[in-house]
Amino acid sequence: MFDEESLSRLTRYESLFELSREMNTASEIARVGDLMASRLKYVADVFSWRYLSIEGESIGSSSSAGNVMIIDGYQGKATVTNVLPDHLSSVECELWAKRKTGFLAGETLAEAKASLPKQFQRSDILHLYVCPHFGGGELRGLSMFSRRRQPLNELDIKFITLAAQFFHEKVYMLREQRRLRDLEQAYLQQEMMVRQQELQTAQSIQRALLPKDVPALAGWQLMPFYRPARKVGGDLYDFIPFEDGRLGILIGDVTGKGIPAALIMATTCTMLRTAALATDSPGEVLARVNDLLYAETPSSMFVTCFYAILDPWSGRLHYANAGQNLPCRRQADEVCELRARGMPLGLMPAMAYEEQVVILAPGEYILFYSDGLVEAHNPGREMFGSPRLKTLLAEHADSVSLIDFLLTELKDFTGEAWEQEDDVTLVTLQRTQTPCERSKR
Repeated sequence: MFDEESLSRLTRYESLFELSREMNTASEIARVGDLMASRLKYVADVFSWRYLSIEGESIGSSSSAGNVMIIDGYQGKATVTNVLPDHLSSVECELWAKRKTGFLAGETLAEAKASLPKQFQRSDILHLYVCPHFGGGELRGLSMFSRRRQPLNELDIKFITLAAQFFHEKVYMLREQRRLRDLEQAYLQQEMMVRQQELQTAQSIQRALLPKDVPALAGWQLMPFYRPARKVGGDLYDFIPFEDGRLGILIGDVTGKGIPAALIMATTCTMLRTAALATDSPGEVLARVNDLLYAETPSSMFVTCFYAILDPWSGRLHYANAGQNLPCRRQADEVCELRARGMPLGLMPAMAYEEQVVILAPGEYILFYSDGLVEAHNPGREMFGSPRLKTLLAEHADSVSLIDFLLTELKDFTGEAWEQEDDVTLVTLQRTQTPCERSKR
């Protein structure tokens, strides 16, 4: 048989084990405080207790940092508050500074009771036990315990000391976890702000480069459409008017997102315009820009581009392609692709670009487009695709309403909840009639 002291000791060890297990599963400081308050009351008959913890070197010194966490336990319940270090009483600051374990008595006890919450001020509280908590050689917390009438005995003190250490370690761990979460959240918010600023800058660059006006060509209908994705892509299109009345038309896409793609886009547009004014050969224009981009851009970035020169009087379209989506030509009820071989710009030096020529008759149109259209996915991850696009074009003869028609089909395909994955750029060119006169070149 166990004597009374052995049973009391066993009971306290079992209670410590249960307290440790329950604390390990708790994820909130308030819950840990309630567990501690309940065990202290029903195992050691602790009437009130207070726990202090601070993120800093010491309370009451110039090196104090952050708020002081105070957990007050009273009649089996705990409350958690945070105050500034200078809100603590002089007794609490003194106890923190002394870093000693033991009972308060006499004038020290009277002064402590007077400065602590009212649950410590009862006349039948004759003792106050103080227990500091250390970690890494530094004071991390301080606990104070009181019991009415009877003083704490040796078994009570051992139980309280071990329970307080479990409690302190759990609270300290939860505070560190919260601090790290706060730091991570602050970092993510800062990173989000930086990305948003970069996004706005990239959007400004991209908007500045897109044509402000659409050239008016007698006997032709030319219509562009551009809708950026949430993350700025590198789609580009441009119109280059020549003095003799011809028109350069280009559409392209820069790999990557954000400011890098926007800067490459700006560089490419400038290079293409400069090269286009120096030669009448679309293939030569692409070859010159390719060599410049290869020398000046990162190896991971490249540009796809389709460049054509339109003679509006004859309907002749002279073109070359550097890896861009193949434009679609609709004539009668048939749709064919404008094919020409050529590598994307900036991938390899000294590349040659095949040139082709088509003659557009009145009523025929060409759709130039970026991969944001054909590579869009529906909720089942099916891609919109080029075959679907060609089928739709075969059914639609009028280029004036073609863009709205395609956008409606795209919306129906992707669904209302679709988040646009890439920029969508469309340019339609339709010959409506043969010009009556040709101005002198």
